[in-house]
Amino acid sequence: MAGRDSRSPNERVCPGVVEPGTNVLVLAAGDDAPGDVCTDLCADDGSPGDVLLVECSRDPVDCLDKLAAHSASGRKRLVAVGDDAELRTTRPRIEAKPIPDPTDLSTLGITISEFLGGSSDGGTTVCFHSLTDLLDRASLERVFRFLHVLTSRVDAADAVAHYHLDPASHSVRDVKTIAALFDATVDRFDGEWVLDRAE
Repeated sequence: MAGRDSRSPNERVCPGVVEPGTNVLVLAAGDDAPGDVCTDLCADDGSPGDVLLVECSRDPVDCLDKLAAHSASGRKRLVAVGDDAELRTTRPRIEAKPIPDPTDLSTLGITISEFLGGSSDGGTTVCFHSLTDLLDRASLERVFRFLHVLTSRVDAADAVAHYHLDPASHSVRDVKTIAALFDATVDRFDGEWVLDRAE
């Protein structure tokens, strides 16, 4: 993985560097990754038609505000995992869905798949924040199976999805196990965020 060994990074993260149908693992502790990394991982010009934010830890209201400010031209949806409060929004083109049980990976997968299935012509970007929170609530085996199916659906939908993971919160072995499911990883290298494509 870039930044954690002696290999040179494949390329610096910049807008449009990731093609549709790509799943990317972002190795960042908490909110360490700057916000523009998420934007730069978008397909095409960095302004996808549809945006889906799957949030497992941050305040859902703050996430709705961020979605409202996003430049996406199509649908925007927030899936708040583990939030048992009723989410309401009157913002145009923004949907909000709570999944109170954070261990209900089946409902989570169905919800994401439904959004991917109704994508507009402008493409779809998914931000999953974060896998570390998911792994705090479910076993590595369950999360691995969930991601195996989800990454395949992202690929089939020609979407771009990136998933945040705090490498300091997991063993090297577990990080490598999860990383094997992804087309590329993003990590810090010499002070920059870089993309390392899987071989």
